[in-house]
Amino acid sequence: MRAIDNVGVRAQPYEPWGVKTAQWSLEMWVRMDGYTRNNQCIFDNRDEIYIRFGDANGPYNYLQIKYLGDGGKETARDLVPNVWYHWTYVWDGNMLILYRNGEEDFRYIYPAPPDGLIGFNELWWISSSASYFYNNCSMSQMRLWRTALSQNQIKNNMYFEVDPDDPNLIGYWPMNEGEGQIFHDISGNGHDAVASISGTGANTINRWEHNVRFDR
Repeated sequence: MRAIDNVGVRAQPYEPWGVKTAQWSLEMWVRMDGYTRNNQCIFDNRDEIYIRFGDANGPYNYLQIKYLGDGGKETARDLVPNVWYHWTYVWDGNMLILYRNGEEDFRYIYPAPPDGLIGFNELWWISSSASYFYNNCSMSQMRLWRTALSQNQIKNNMYFEVDPDDPNLIGYWPMNEGEGQIFHDISGNGHDAVASISGTGANTINRWEHNVRFDR
């Protein structure tokens, strides 16, 4: 898929979700065909979490998270184009940990938010402006949890689907439809995500891939 402007892909409903949680985990497979521009955003909940490839200074082959209004924490600048990476962010209420392909990449301590809860009122991905999201981004198996996953859980499930009826799932988007403009949320929580097809955000999806292997 490729983002054209600031619409990209947005999960339903479009009114505030009202989801708040003391812990959360976000996992997904991502492959970029290059890292030629900064601020290529792959996750934005418009509350406290903003994840993108590249900040202001190049080279931009790194993943950064801005969390709870901070200046951002980033990986090493070592990402390789056309390689699948499994990324998992885990917030346990005190510590934010990033796992890359099941191995810890970094961790750091944040003060908890005032009420101890993180809000999820909307969710976007591939959401930067047209002048920023330049490269093609492939994504799959996005899962948002209301719990802090352990490293063993991440490693055991990164190559496999999980039970969509797990009550700890806020949303689960396999992105395996193979056609169309909708990524279905199979958790049953009603957060199907729609990619723009006309006007602003046109052509967000430029192709589907089949029989994908993440270990290659």
